[in-house]
Amino acid sequence: MVASNWKNLLSLSAKVSPNKSDGHFFWYYRRLAAEFGDDNWVAVVGPKTQTDAASVWWLPVLSLPKGRAPFSPRPRRTFRADMKAISQIIEAASTQSHPAIQFYDGCLDDLVALCYLAPRYPDSAFIFNFRPGKYWIPILSRDKKLFHLLQGVFGHTPRNVFLTAETPALCAEISRQIGVNPEIYPLYSAQEFVPDVAFGGREIDVSFFPKSQPELELCVQLVNKLRGIVDHQVLVVIPSGVFEKSGGREPRGFNQIIVGPVEADKYREIFENSKVIFLPYMKQYFQYGSSGKFNDALLAGAIPLVPEGSAPLGQTKGQGKQPEFEFDPEDISGTVLKLEGLLQRSEGFSEKESGVTFEDFRMFVIGKVEVLKVSDDHPLRGWSRSIWRLASVYGGLIVVQAYCFSKAQSLRDFFYRATRKVARLIGLRG
Repeated sequence: MVASNWKNLLSLSAKVSPNKSDGHFFWYYRRLAAEFGDDNWVAVVGPKTQTDAASVWWLPVLSLPKGRAPFSPRPRRTFRADMKAISQIIEAASTQSHPAIQFYDGCLDDLVALCYLAPRYPDSAFIFNFRPGKYWIPILSRDKKLFHLLQGVFGHTPRNVFLTAETPALCAEISRQIGVNPEIYPLYSAQEFVPDVAFGGREIDVSFFPKSQPELELCVQLVNKLRGIVDHQVLVVIPSGVFEKSGGREPRGFNQIIVGPVEADKYREIFENSKVIFLPYMKQYFQYGSSGKFNDALLAGAIPLVPEGSAPLGQTKGQGKQPEFEFDPEDISGTVLKLEGLLQRSEGFSEKESGVTFEDFRMFVIGKVEVLKVSDDHPLRGWSRSIWRLASVYGGLIVVQAYCFSKAQSLRDFFYRATRKVARLIGLRG
């Protein structure tokens, strides 16, 4: 059995940031580093940086991506140097116990790294999280050759590679696209909540968190109707960019207006003292993407509300209360009545049991390591390194062709044909 205090996790991302304003690229990885790291182990491997060394809490090993596109590759001339450095870290970790290597922001370039590293370290658990869905789905739909290659590769995933996605909606779409069934990734909170205030005694009735101007306008409509019924205490947190685009005019109807970003202590205070956390997500991202605020609301004992059909609804541990967490953005009157009904409750729907905790994530990772420890079968049995190495090269060419150069097309075709031949020889489908 793996000890519950096991810490041998390595999370790789070239997008880790020292800036709090960069969202999860700071908060998610910062907590990961704090929970899994100690004096002898740094759990996060991030980009090389010119930032002051005192503010760098990760191992600055990875080359920065080439370009600003979401799936931009790191320069190929530095890729092998990066993999060599990571290999040395994995080998050092392997002397203590089975390590787990994670690609949380798993993009195409990370897929190439996975193909490179996983065959070399069959006793290490590799977790690849398809993120974000709004970029993966269009790529799989557009590039049919990549689609067929991934069907072959992931259709015979080795025992040391575990595929995940953050919401049931994204898991289902990935499954439909390439025929594999990713597990739901346990997206933990970057904060630690202590919901000491009972639901009925909370000072804030509704806290609104719009992310765009249309979302802010929806919140204003709801507040004006809601306060026309009863004088509720309502708060809104407006991103600084949205506030500036509105000309710096404060919307009417709110008791408190905060222009973000919000400091961590204030953020926790809002969630722990709110009855309802209103998340009027209209962006395409939330068709498949997760929401940290949705999980934070559950952990803080508040009731989260998101548009009906939004992917974050699938983040709850228990699926029975989903209808209570959604609203129809086209039905203003109906949404106001729903808010009224929720605010009249004497208690919320959860006291942390429905939210995903960091301990849930820790046990998820330990479970993957356990699979390798208790298995009598070698992780590489029935799996050819050749197909993964060809996939690594092909994946790199896909990335370069899609976002940098147009002359890689002929090479893509060559490696695609070669990959298919190898696939047929070793019995992979397709």
